[in-house]
Amino acid sequence: MNEPTNNPLQQLDLAPYGKAARWARFLAVVGGLFSLLLLVAAFLVHRMLRNPAELAQIEPALPTAARVSVWLLPLAALINFLPSFFLFRFALAVQKAVSRREQPALEKSFRRLYYFFLYFGVIMLVVITIYAILLVALGSAALMGLGEQ
Repeated sequence: MNEPTNNPLQQLDLAPYGKAARWARFLAVVGGLFSLLLLVAAFLVHRMLRNPAELAQIEPALPTAARVSVWLLPLAALINFLPSFFLFRFALAVQKAVSRREQPALEKSFRRLYYFFLYFGVIMLVVITIYAILLVALGSAALMGLGEQ
């Protein structure tokens, strides 16, 4: 089978892309394992809630904190899992593109990397918005508190 001579990937050194793909896959797997640990922690906290009276003896606010954690830990696991999933898909696509030296496969892999960065961009916008709202709320509360003195 003859490969086309106008393939720009034939002249390009793809070794750095392969290394980047291996690191991306490693980071994706570590992120996925961390998400799994968050889910296990949520399960363990849920098991602790079987007897909230014992938790209240330790600290009165502990049952409420545990109930909140049961909902927040899986949410954090999901938020952490999605970029790991996008990064894993990028790594697999880059490894496929490097091994086959195919331009369309490399383009597809960078589209997957785009989704990874798009996700982080959206998360950053949400976090910045929450910080701005908290700053305005705390500033308003401080001004209202100063006016009462």
